[in-house]
Amino acid sequence: MKAVQFEGTVPRYVYSTIAGAMSRAAYYDKFSNIVLRDVSPPELPTPEWVRVKTKYAGFCGSDKNLILLHDSPSTSPFASFPFTIGHENCGYIVEMGKIAAQRLAARTA
Repeated sequence: MKAVQFEGTVPRYVYSTIAGAMSRAAYYDKFSNIVLRDVSPPELPTPEWVRVKTKYAGFCGSDKNLILLHDSPSTSPFASFPFTIGHENCGYIVEMGKIAAQRLAARTA
């Protein structure tokens, strides 16, 4: 699947900080912190989870601030790099854990 990820390496961060001061395009070019790549979908963590195939996704203000380096990418004690940005998603359930499927069946029966 495709994912927009924040790379967060020191060279990319320094480049984006310096070049971004001269041109906003530097925040999105091939040397920036933002990378579009193919990633493997993660396994469902537990049988209660479902997998959603994203149809539409959006970026909020915090994502924009991260891309433009207005917010520090390391403010969270749980940050690890690279990480996938974006969390406003709309899609379709394409896989269900066993317990999630049982709960759905019980709810709709």
